[in-house]
Amino acid sequence: PEQAEVREIPAYIIRLQDEDIVAYSRVCPKGCRYLNYIPEPRKCSHCNTQRGRDLCCCGFAVDNPVLKCPKCWSIFDLARKGQILCGRAPRPPVEFKLDLDGESIVIASLQERIW
Repeated sequence: PEQAEVREIPAYIIRLQDEDIVAYSRVCPKGCRYLNYIPEPRKCSHCNTQRGRDLCCCGFAVDNPVLKCPKCWSIFDLARKGQILCGRAPRPPVEFKLDLDGESIVIASLQERIW
């Protein structure tokens, strides 16, 4: 349930448009700071000014949610396994494996990655 208890886990659990549910670490892979969740990147408020368009990476042609680092400007496409769209991050954010426990979504483990 969407109003369920959320424990203190540095992760976002997100339902994508195709009803898939994904979970990614909130920590930027570059080690900068926490990532921001942007549900509709085409509607980014930073892009309303010329300076904003020059600095902002949100103007990508994606209709699904992204994660964005406010320091290194890395942008990650959540519908494509955290693919890096721009920025200086060395890799996508860590993905968590999810399990269902009755009606609850539980983070079971980290996805294994080969770097």
